[in-house]
Amino acid sequence: MEPTDLRDRAASTDPEAARLVARRAALLREQGDDVAALADSLVARVDALGWEGRATAALRTRVAERARQLRRAAERHDAAADALARHARAVADAVDDIAARERRAATLLDQARERAEQGRPPHPADHRLLTIDLPPPGHPAWLGVELPASSEGS
Repeated sequence: MEPTDLRDRAASTDPEAARLVARRAALLREQGDDVAALADSLVARVDALGWEGRATAALRTRVAERARQLRRAAERHDAAADALARHARAVADAVDDIAARERRAATLLDQARERAEQGRPPHPADHRLLTIDLPPPGHPAWLGVELPASSEGS
């Protein structure tokens, strides 16, 4: 079953999902920058009015409070973007680790099969290698697969 939405894809080890999450993190960071710029713009516009009086002071106070709220929202955008970027890196690292384990398993299995076909004595790990139930390609269960250090020799 193929993941159908961002949450399903992000929970998978799909390399494209990791790239998508990284792009979303960058967009979220841009939105945070836009929100912070809006806060600065609002304050600057009120300061540029050139009006004085109680109403202007009240307006400046309200705009300053809104600007603080906008800046807090921008900081939360940045924090969320950082968390998404960390997650994307972790998924990308897991995908790389899974691919390396799959390649290692394929090499070890090829070596074990070659020894068996040639009638050479098996390596002590060959029986386990030839009978192990390996996960499907790209599956996170690969992260728990214990492979022998080597099946060369013998």
